[in-house]
Amino acid sequence: LGGMFPDTTIGIVARPGNGKSYTGNSIRTSILKNPDDNLGVLLYNLEMPFFTLLMVELKKVLHKSLKDIISKPPTESEIPLYKQVADEFRDDRLTKIDETMSPEDFYKVTKAYIEANRHRKQLFVIIDHIGIIKGVNKTESIHQTMEYINILKMEYPGLLTFVVLGQLNREIEH
Repeated sequence: LGGMFPDTTIGIVARPGNGKSYTGNSIRTSILKNPDDNLGVLLYNLEMPFFTLLMVELKKVLHKSLKDIISKPPTESEIPLYKQVADEFRDDRLTKIDETMSPEDFYKVTKAYIEANRHRKQLFVIIDHIGIIKGVNKTESIHQTMEYINILKMEYPGLLTFVVLGQLNREIEH
């Protein structure tokens, strides 16, 4: 349909190891592709460390093994590719949160981000992954977080798009 519309929540769920974090990273890269777009991304990077995402992206772009990327110096022709990949992680329109929090704290932090970036055309909030939100009862924490997402969309109509990554419980497979 031509993009990710405001006021929507997109859920991506799959079994462990099926590329959810990589997909979330690809979505982030695609959103921020044009440096002139007045967009913002708040990334709750709770599952995969940013260094790992960087290495996976380098592996894809360079067509090299992680071992070779880490142990061998880049060739002259590879240096621009290293820079290109690294620059995608340095965009000032990207705000990264690497610590897990309660649903209430998620709401407060997200609301503060929105207030600071209301001047932007559209804001994207990517959560990788929602099952890592803090709480005694994980199911209840997920439900509370989703409720806060709905509240934020109502408070800021026409501005927010949420991408929520989640992991299927292995017991579901049986």
